Amino acid sequence: MPEIRSNLPTTATSLNDGFTLPITKRNYNRQYAPIYYMRLHQLMSQVLDAATSKWADKNVKYLNKCLDVLVGDTVFVVGTLFKDMKYKPSMLEEVTRSHWGAPPGKKPKYVDPQGDCEDGGHKDDSSIQLEDSSGRITLVGPKVQEFMLITGVVCGVLGTAGENGRFTVVDVVWGGFPEQIYRPLSGVNDGEDVEMADNDTPEDTYICLASGLYIGQKKTDYKHVLLAEYLQGLLEEDGAKDGLVKPKNISRFIMAGNNCSLESERPVIDTLSRTVDLDAFKPMARVDEYIAQLLPSISVDIMAGNDDPGNMSLPQQPLHLSMFPQSRKFKKATFGSVSNPYWWDFSTDEAPLKVLGTSGQNVSDIYKYLIEGRDDILDIMEHTLAWRHLCPTAPDTLTCYPYGDDDPFIIKETPHLYFCGNQDEFQTSVVKHDGVSVRLVAVPRFDETGEVVLVNMRTLKAEVLRIVA
Repeated sequence: MPEIRSNLPTTATSLNDGFTLPITKRNYNRQYAPIYYMRLHQLMSQVLDAATSKWADKNVKYLNKCLDVLVGDTVFVVGTLFKDMKYKPSMLEEVTRSHWGAPPGKKPKYVDPQGDCEDGGHKDDSSIQLEDSSGRITLVGPKVQEFMLITGVVCGVLGTAGENGRFTVVDVVWGGFPEQIYRPLSGVNDGEDVEMADNDTPEDTYICLASGLYIGQKKTDYKHVLLAEYLQGLLEEDGAKDGLVKPKNISRFIMAGNNCSLESERPVIDTLSRTVDLDAFKPMARVDEYIAQLLPSISVDIMAGNDDPGNMSLPQQPLHLSMFPQSRKFKKATFGSVSNPYWWDFSTDEAPLKVLGTSGQNVSDIYKYLIEGRDDILDIMEHTLAWRHLCPTAPDTLTCYPYGDDDPFIIKETPHLYFCGNQDEFQTSVVKHDGVSVRLVAVPRFDETGEVVLVNMRTLKAEVLRIVA
């Protein structure tokens, strides 16, 4: 019989307020320009502080308008980056081609690497510009290749102005990691090398992170069954021999996007009889059944992904509870349909614990901006924290809601654990910067790897569990 265990306590956090959009308050009649204005306005002071601190010994002045730069002057300016790439999607081009020819084939990346760098790799030949309220300047020079310059990032740039609005870059600075609530028991902030430590105890609690489950696909059905049996404690005796984490220690299962199969067809609606072919909804019914069998044993949170039946633009809203007739019968503390992105607060009396997670669209889109060899997923995740922005490429190449007076993707607090789902492989590291420590986890696609990630909630140590059918 599946064992019943205590739930991992979680409380609501105000950091999710901007991610939840009530239907009655949604307004799609706005332009996207206010998002960039609010982003620059809210991050300006942090970037200025970082720039002033970093370049204090260089005796350079700050100009609040990039077009006021005089040729030959060495100054620093603050603005929003824009990267023009060869294969960047263009709506006008797609519409034109749809009328006059075949649509262009999709490229794995937006960039077109040209030429060679001194280190033997390729260089990015894209045009990069810095924009503020006065206009744009073009960033040039060999230093441009050394930094991860992505559309939508607010940064400070030190350099020398040249002819025709060209600005030779000397150095670049970001806003830096936001403040973090100190976590004394995590084994991270106290200087312990968590990567090498083997200090798990029988009382430790874990969360299980999974993404790309695609429940209902025939090729992974057996893996889904084995994973469910493991989480329910039905395989505990076999697992104990291999030194696996005992299922009774796993208190929460987070499904980070792309949860249902893509093998079914679209719903067929008969307008005369007003009936719907319910077979087309079987993938979500299978997801509901899968979650319902786990809920007596473990708490489950599900967030939408790129291939799930939810809205496409970020933030993706929680999947409607009508899709979960069996699972929604359980207590709200046990089953949760959450937004993408989402903040969890697992803080206890002993230690605070803030977790930030996405289904992976944010880092997957940034990945397309970078040439091969400089596109490490963990490096991208670290940069999103240093930029203080979760998905800077929205709304340019990543669709998002047209916010008018706020940009909720600005990271106001550094989490203790930050994960992104639907990646090619499992990766993890601990990043430490100016007294801030965060565990980064790239969660692999389960349908391709058969892997889920177990995170110790005391030490934040992450390990991969592979299901072999």
